[in-house]
Amino acid sequence: MPPTPAVDLSPYRDEIITKLLEGVSPRRVEQWLVDTYGEEYKISHTSLNNYKRNKIDIIGKAKKKVQQREKKAVKEKVKAIEKEPETDAKIEKVVSNVADGIEFLQDHINEAKDIELNPNVSLDLDKETALDREKYKLNIKKSAVRSVKVLNEIYKDEPEPPKVNVFVNQIAKNKEDLDKSRSFLDSVDPNNS
Repeated sequence: MPPTPAVDLSPYRDEIITKLLEGVSPRRVEQWLVDTYGEEYKISHTSLNNYKRNKIDIIGKAKKKVQQREKKAVKEKVKAIEKEPETDAKIEKVVSNVADGIEFLQDHINEAKDIELNPNVSLDLDKETALDREKYKLNIKKSAVRSVKVLNEIYKDEPEPPKVNVFVNQIAKNKEDLDKSRSFLDSVDPNNS
């Protein structure tokens, strides 16, 4: 069993602890004891420092108290959630809304796949109207690409995310369009293979 600390044996224990709690340094408390009560009541600053660290330990005790309060608060929240009968219904509603959103994105992607872009705008309509229609179709396709990105974000924690590949020959309807598409891609990125 360790020896009883000198502070606990001192008749001035309460005053010493009060000074330490007030932030007075152990050296000053040592000097105060000698000046006030004489050399026979001297306690070394090392003993005072050890006592402060080991017995008083305000910071450590405060941390433990905060941790206890946090644990208690978490337990109370868990109990409140467990007692709340609508919790499962709320969770199911949110899950259902997310699933609806995912299905909407997937439908949007599938519909955009069916839209065909016409690089040769027909002259039977007003050329500006035809260009506007192609821009609209292109915007739908761009929106579908953003939908794919959102779905990838949603599924990013999955072991194998869905793969999206775009092949020029799936878009092009004939060899001429295919050659135009490839030459365009080569002009943009000469390293494209």
